[in-house]
Amino acid sequence: MVGNVSVVGALGALDLGGGTLDNFADAAAAQGAAQAIFVVNCAEHGRGIKRAKAEGKYKGRVPTAMRQANKVKALVEAGVQRVQVQEQLGISKASFYRCLSG
Repeated sequence: MVGNVSVVGALGALDLGGGTLDNFADAAAAQGAAQAIFVVNCAEHGRGIKRAKAEGKYKGRVPTAMRQANKVKALVEAGVQRVQVQEQLGISKASFYRCLSG
C-alpha cells in the first residue's frame, strides 16, 4: 500500500483546475460508466442487425457508384479525364477506379 499512498498523495498535490481528487475520481467513474453503456449499445445494435438480416429486412448499404460503372467506362473510352468523370457522376477517386476494374 505504500506505493498507492504515494500515488494518491501525488495526485492530491496536482492542480486539478480548482477541483479536488474526489471530483477527479467522480469524473473517472462517470467516464467508465459511459464507456460501459457505449459497449452495451454497440452489442445491442449488432444483435438488431443480425435479427433484421435473418428476417430479410436489412440488406446493407446500396453500392451507388457501381451502378454507374457502365457510364464511367463509356466516358473513359470517349476520352474524358478522370477528374471530369468524377465531377460529372459525383463519385470518388476510389469509386472511379473500382468501376473500371469491375
